[in-house]
Amino acid sequence: MCSAQIFLAQLALSVTLVAMKEQHIQNVLYDWLLRKGTKLACPNYTPEGWWECDLWAVTEAGFATEFEVKLTRADFRKDASKSEKLNWSERRSGKTPELKHAKLQLADARGPSRFFYVTPQGLLKPEDIPEWAGHVEIIVHRRRLKPEVLKTAPVLHRERVTQSVVDHCKSVFYYRYWSLRQKTFPVTGSSLLPECDT
Repeated sequence: MCSAQIFLAQLALSVTLVAMKEQHIQNVLYDWLLRKGTKLACPNYTPEGWWECDLWAVTEAGFATEFEVKLTRADFRKDASKSEKLNWSERRSGKTPELKHAKLQLADARGPSRFFYVTPQGLLKPEDIPEWAGHVEIIVHRRRLKPEVLKTAPVLHRERVTQSVVDHCKSVFYYRYWSLRQKTFPVTGSSLLPECDT
């Protein structure tokens, strides 16, 4: 390969990584998890008592894994200050919001059994990843996006996801599906009915 071809390949890679969006990464992760036999994978889902997950998955054994997508270093740094949202009465009573990273570090059973940061290739260094987290990079391999585990996430706890949580997740996606379908194929009164002569 000549230097011009190497330059063009590197340029194509950098354009691909810059144009990558969270939804692209969620799709790549979904395909990967499906091939691994994951029971359920839900984008932008908020389990009860936890934060919204970019991708929340349940293994065949019933353990939750959270995938947090970060596209920039600034967004990664900002993640450390993510705290719970307090309602009006909690704020008035002076309750201090709990930080997500502190709960992960303490292996809070309301959170996932495993937690991964997912980033474009080369965004983070190994020392950037906390000890309680894993790291998956999205790389370009043969002109396709592919996940590569750089650090396996440690097991934070061994609490299985209950069937009621799985049912809640499925109901959320049932309503999302029908909402999207209604937006895509709106029914606007009599416009779909055939005209007839009177």
